[in-house]
Amino acid sequence: MCILSFIMLAHCVPCRKLAELLCSFCNKTFTAKKHVDPRFLLCVPVLHFLRLESAPFKPPSVVDNYEDIAWWGVKSLNTQSFVNFIENHMNVVEIVKRLEPLFPVDTLLCRACVRVVPFNQLATLVKSLSMSVLVPEVCYSLHFTFKNRPFYFKQIFQDTCWEIIESLTGRIRHLEMSEEETSSQINEDDVKNLSSCLEDTNSVLTLLKTVMNKSYIDSYDILCCICNLYAACYSYTMTKIPQNKRVTRQTSKNTEIDKMKEMYDSVISSMHQWIHTKLPYSLFSSWECGSKTDYTNELKVWHHIFLVEFSDQEAGEIWHKHFLELFQDRVKTAKPSQKVKLFCRKDVQDYHPTVQKTLSDAAFSAVGEICKHAKDSEDLFRTINQSEVNEYGTLLSHMLEKSWPAPNHGENCASFKQILQHLLTWTPFVGFFKMTGASQGHGNILSTLAQEHVAISQSVLDSLTQELLSGAIQTDDLNMVLNNINHFLELYKVTGGETIPSKEQGCHRPDFPNITKILDHRKKELEAFEHDRKLISSFLGICQSIQPVDIQQLQEKVEVNIDELKLSDVCNPIKLDQIGTRLLEVTFFGLSLAVKKMLEPLQKIHSSSLFQNMWISRAKTQHKEKQKRSGTNILSIDEVAVEVWQFVFREIMEVLTKTQTGSLTLKEVDTLFGRFRNHYDQLEKELMQLLGARSKADWIKDRMVQIKQYHQLEDRLDAVGTIINIKKTFGLSGDFNAVLLLSSVRDADFKDRKLESINHEVVTAGIALAEMSHARILCLQELVKQKALVDWLRTEIKDVQQLKVFVDLAMISAGETDMEVDRVKCLHQATTGFSSFIFDLKPDAGFHQLMKACESLWNALRNDEDLPEKLRGVSHHLDWLKGVKESHGSVETSSLSQAEAINTKGIYVVGSIDKNAVVCKKMLLFLSLEAGAIC
Repeated sequence: MCILSFIMLAHCVPCRKLAELLCSFCNKTFTAKKHVDPRFLLCVPVLHFLRLESAPFKPPSVVDNYEDIAWWGVKSLNTQSFVNFIENHMNVVEIVKRLEPLFPVDTLLCRACVRVVPFNQLATLVKSLSMSVLVPEVCYSLHFTFKNRPFYFKQIFQDTCWEIIESLTGRIRHLEMSEEETSSQINEDDVKNLSSCLEDTNSVLTLLKTVMNKSYIDSYDILCCICNLYAACYSYTMTKIPQNKRVTRQTSKNTEIDKMKEMYDSVISSMHQWIHTKLPYSLFSSWECGSKTDYTNELKVWHHIFLVEFSDQEAGEIWHKHFLELFQDRVKTAKPSQKVKLFCRKDVQDYHPTVQKTLSDAAFSAVGEICKHAKDSEDLFRTINQSEVNEYGTLLSHMLEKSWPAPNHGENCASFKQILQHLLTWTPFVGFFKMTGASQGHGNILSTLAQEHVAISQSVLDSLTQELLSGAIQTDDLNMVLNNINHFLELYKVTGGETIPSKEQGCHRPDFPNITKILDHRKKELEAFEHDRKLISSFLGICQSIQPVDIQQLQEKVEVNIDELKLSDVCNPIKLDQIGTRLLEVTFFGLSLAVKKMLEPLQKIHSSSLFQNMWISRAKTQHKEKQKRSGTNILSIDEVAVEVWQFVFREIMEVLTKTQTGSLTLKEVDTLFGRFRNHYDQLEKELMQLLGARSKADWIKDRMVQIKQYHQLEDRLDAVGTIINIKKTFGLSGDFNAVLLLSSVRDADFKDRKLESINHEVVTAGIALAEMSHARILCLQELVKQKALVDWLRTEIKDVQQLKVFVDLAMISAGETDMEVDRVKCLHQATTGFSSFIFDLKPDAGFHQLMKACESLWNALRNDEDLPEKLRGVSHHLDWLKGVKESHGSVETSSLSQAEAINTKGIYVVGSIDKNAVVCKKMLLFLSLEAGAIC
């Protein structure tokens, strides 16, 4: 049915009946297999609007309960039959993609689409939609799938669920990265977005609880995948809460924060309960039964739990801390032998670093606990026999030997760099150093090869420390240390870095606070190098606009890979005793002081068009001068810094200073800012960029107004000329200085005036004159032309009150002829409209008083556009007006004035006020009139 036919039908059939017919039509297609077609979805938006379930761009008006079929927007539609038939026969996703642009219009449509998409097509739907992330719709759909279907345990079903949830998580993470955080000021759209995010988060929580009730230990991957989706929604929602309301969870008094905290606590509590219910009473209880399945799966559970990632730092820390403590408590229940054996598993390195570290700490703690009971080498343990001790040593040695890096091809042993990488990335090294160190001294339980590995690792660590102190460390090694700084510091502590060594030992190993300082400075030195490289790279790009410049040597240095270079090759490393007394110094590029000083400010202002024009112009001049001077026009880097940059920078600073003080001439304003006419926002950004953070920029707004008014002066010339003409014509003696300045725009020396001459009065005048349209200017010009009429009215008629009397007299004189009656009406309308000029404008009036009179005139002109013509018409009959004035004597005029005053301000009193007085005819009527009411 075409749209036109449908519209015509809608006029003939009531909406309710039409909705029933449309619903019946869709249901019939579901029952006939050969007619089943997903294109019925194209009718759904019409159905929603007919049933008033949805209005364009408005929230749905249906029940707010996803358990109700009305929530899904498919009320009275037999969608289950449709889904059962098309599940493996038709692709519904393509139709939904066509409908996606309508989702914002019909906010119920997306729910209906998800409802009819078969489970095996949901993942494709989530990935295919370009604009929509249907978190609540998909989560509630999965909720019903888990709740109602018995095959949740099948692998293909779990794989599909995992794919759907992972796709949703990826979309949310992408949204979080691409959108800015909400500012402190939120609008209506922000409120809607926040409400939507809260609904998303709640729907994930609902799905999580459903899966917990239906799943077992082997469904941990789906469960943790949903937790990760929750973490993504939580973090994204937090970006929608303004910064000024995003306080800590403990001090929150914000409704949104409270809701988020409540849901977050519910997730942690539910996960805690699930772990308590589904996992064995002890991590290693299954060992006692001879099975390894449970504890292996449990390690995978913890691995996935620690993989849950919150972008919100506070939430992430709470999550990690809570489940780390829970995991540590379970590990503590194991026997020492179980801890060691578990840590020495072949696959332990496949687990999350938190799992590795917890098992490592537990294993080495177990070994240390056993070893501390030893009295001598023959009686090592009191409670554990020698065979178990040997077993621990064998297991730990085997683990260390297996993890040791293999030599590169053609080498006999692992390289320094391989060992360093292994040392800094393999967390169990901390335990090995503790066990073999002086404080414990249990290294003898390790094999000879394992002890050699520990000794080599200690030697590498010591060598690395000396290189850090001297600055002779390779930059890629330094980056490796900085990327694993917490682990390095832990290694340093357990190998004796917490105490200051004595000078007698001949050791140059600093204490822990000092090694921390050195690391901090080495990091700053690397950052300084990268910072300079970035600035130089930008500078080389900027030089492309002023070629030829000799940049080849510097370009090659910028492109060098410094991984194989030592830190001392790229900078002058600060020694431990120089910290706080010497500045960072990058030496790799060999730049002069002038070039170094140029790079930072150049980077900040190089994109300014004002700067670029000066930069290119100055460079052209220097190219020509060098050509004359030395026969070549190629500038060196130093010449660019001294002859081009320093000159341009001084010019820029002078322009900014003169602009700030207003001492810039109007001619200079034309030269510098002429191209920004009607683009004042861009000019303001330019000045802000050039100014940087050197001073406050409050003055820029004022200068923008002045420059804008200056640029618009020529547009005000007609209005200015009219105002000046009125001043001269009517002899106004007030202050018109601002207008006189505006009128001098065409004077020969006008461009030599300073920008500050466009002061507040001039700006105010310009803004007022901007309101004078062509029609208003013509109206004022007509007033000037009719000066004779205005002068006569001012002389003969003093105010509006007398004008009314004169109009009444003129009406008496007019008789009954239409022409004269119209003449009197025209007189009344014209003089009333121009009354602010005729009666109110005093000879000593200035510009502001004149503009106030104009305001009254503009109101009158708005009601009667023919006022100028009427004034001109009255002026043509000035002689007639004079005759009317002469023909009516002062007595008649006075009588009409008195009558007018009585009618306007008189108060009649009927009867006697004094009840005791004798009533007579003279006392029955009184007239009360204020003094001065009759002129």
